[in-house]
Amino acid sequence: MSKGRHPWRWVMARWGEAGAPTRIVIGSILVGAVGLMGFTPNVLFGTTLSWPYVALIAAIGWGKAGLNFMSMLMLILFGFGQDISTSAPFGCFALINLLTLGGSVLFHQTLKVPSIHAVDHVQSSVLLLLAFIIIWFLASLMTGHIARIVPLFFSFLTTAFLQFLIAPIFNIDLNQDQTTRTVI
Repeated sequence: MSKGRHPWRWVMARWGEAGAPTRIVIGSILVGAVGLMGFTPNVLFGTTLSWPYVALIAAIGWGKAGLNFMSMLMLILFGFGQDISTSAPFGCFALINLLTLGGSVLFHQTLKVPSIHAVDHVQSSVLLLLAFIIIWFLASLMTGHIARIVPLFFSFLTTAFLQFLIAPIFNIDLNQDQTTRTVI
């Protein structure tokens, strides 16, 4: 390998040049791919694996740049897909995705908290926790009894772990991307 050449340098350069619509499309493809993989059997050694809610990760990342019609439309479509795949009442997950997007906008745009990686991860984890509390509350409300919290807790953990790994993919705030590039 030549001196100073990083194998991902070309990808990072193209990502830096990509606009918000391109980043939303690429993020949407990732959300759709992970969502479709969730339909495969997810049992390992007799234990059901918890599947992440990637649309929530997208909502948090896209909310950093403010409200965007294309991101809201994609989150609504992903929510309807989640409603159908989980037999939830139509619109529940779309509402949760939009509330998470709104919470992300509140944290990042209204409160004007500086974009430091540690602060970003704490904010994202708090937003994910709030989203999962809303999911648990709506599941309990719709079923008429208190929903089991353990499966949701493990889905929260897998979502938080995946969010830690893939969060930069959902960053459509081009100005923030320029400031964090020197930190990474």
